[in-house]
Amino acid sequence: MSAFMCMQQTQFVKFTRDVGIVGEDATSEALSPLLDADIEVAYTAQVNKKDRDGPKRMQYNDFLTTIMNLSKRVSGIFAWTASAMPPVE
Repeated sequence: MSAFMCMQQTQFVKFTRDVGIVGEDATSEALSPLLDADIEVAYTAQVNKKDRDGPKRMQYNDFLTTIMNLSKRVSGIFAWTASAMPPVE
């Protein structure tokens, strides 16, 4: 078995806060406009799929899929932020 057994929703939300994907509210200093509610919806959508058997917790493949789906939502923000920054000399 892998070290990543399963992740609960609160752990996933904390992870996204820690890495700066989400802010606690719309006025947060995070680079992304995603809120806790957006992350909770993404988590729930992934773990409540009809073809799933077993616990309603995030497995490793669910984690990767959810992060990839969230990255599509924030990639435009990061691209804009990078283009607005002055060039590094």
